[in-house]
Amino acid sequence: MAMDELMITNTATDMPLHQILAMFSGTFPTGAFAFSHGIEQAIKDHLIADCETFKQYLHNLVEQGSSWNDLLLLRASYFGQDTKELAVALASSQSRRKETEDQGFAFAHNINKIYGIHVDPAPLPVVVGQISKGLNLDIDRVSSAYLHSII
Repeated sequence: MAMDELMITNTATDMPLHQILAMFSGTFPTGAFAFSHGIEQAIKDHLIADCETFKQYLHNLVEQGSSWNDLLLLRASYFGQDTKELAVALASSQSRRKETEDQGFAFAHNINKIYGIHVDPAPLPVVVGQISKGLNLDIDRVSSAYLHSII
């Protein structure tokens, strides 16, 4: 799939922030509400026991965990790198792989229908990067909205 196939002319680069945030809302039909980045297990394992350990868990998730990887993959994909295989390889477990692939499929399916474009299913950050480029969205706004949705 060539990037020029993603380009459409009816979308402004300055899409309102609320529309970008809506794409990453828990109500956007991707199944994201079913995944929690292991927070329930961390609570069960007593890794999260209070507000301070929860903040540390989130910090680690964003600074060096799967959210960090996702953001790197999203941005690399936006700039034209083929990151699909790397995204699958970086999934730390079978459930994490299923999560990113299922959400990527659902995100691509719904955005394709809404905006009349075609992006092949791939892990979520890859799809988000490709779609963001195709819609001429500001990568920094998309990156912030994506991280916001995780937390």
